[in-house]
Amino acid sequence: MDFKVKHPSCGFLTCCFIKRNLEACSLCQDFPCSRFNPEKEGYDSFVTHKKVFPNLEYIKTSGIDSFIKLQKTRIEILEDFLTHFDDGRSKSYFCLACALLPVEDLLKIQRSMKGQNNSSEIRSNNKLLKDELQKAGEVHDIILKLNVCK
Repeated sequence: MDFKVKHPSCGFLTCCFIKRNLEACSLCQDFPCSRFNPEKEGYDSFVTHKKVFPNLEYIKTSGIDSFIKLQKTRIEILEDFLTHFDDGRSKSYFCLACALLPVEDLLKIQRSMKGQNNSSEIRSNNKLLKDELQKAGEVHDIILKLNVCK
């Protein structure tokens, strides 16, 4: 991975990977440490960071390889949504949905949309997909917006 190159001043990288030789913070005996206080208190401005603790807990219980496999599934679903349902204005919405919604829900929605990927009706298919993603978000109390305000 080239995370270190892209984020050389990352405190988590320095603590977890460089100092402790761990692949994820949840593998540390001190997890969760004070570095996570902003996320615990809801100060992080990145909506997708809401998944920090669930992701780290998943890694702790299921392992990094299982987590990577799960993330690859998310990527494949996102690529399918972008290829077959993007109207040119939905990339951020689909990315957010694929990052936040449970994979099981995404797979179910993907299966239900299989017959709807006719490129001649991209707008109506896009709306159908967004409606399904929105319903899944509501079930899990997940707001699929980048500009969530408290």
